[in-house]
Amino acid sequence: MADITTYRDPVATLLTLGAARPAWRDWRDYRADGLSEDDVPELIRMIHDETLNGAKDADTTAWAPVHAWRALGRCARRTPSPRWWIASSRQMNRTMIGRWMKFPPSSA
Repeated sequence: MADITTYRDPVATLLTLGAARPAWRDWRDYRADGLSEDDVPELIRMIHDETLNGAKDADTTAWAPVHAWRALGRCARRTPSPRWWIASSRQMNRTMIGRWMKFPPSSA
């Protein structure tokens, strides 16, 4: 399990959200959770956190990088370069597909 003390609120709340729904229409409004442009550096750090990306699928923290990636897209005014998004998208796709295969989202 990741050490949640290394992330400050509101980014730390992403560690507790658990499974992310695959359909973009079902994505959270991360801004309503208090995330903003000020959190972009920490969101990027969470996306690339090897401990979180290697967490067991049943651990709620395993989904935090997925939530951080989505929050970055919703909160950032100036986004990273297209090359970063492509590389990051590939990583997130592998992570999300693998996790959804093991733990399909509920229909609720």
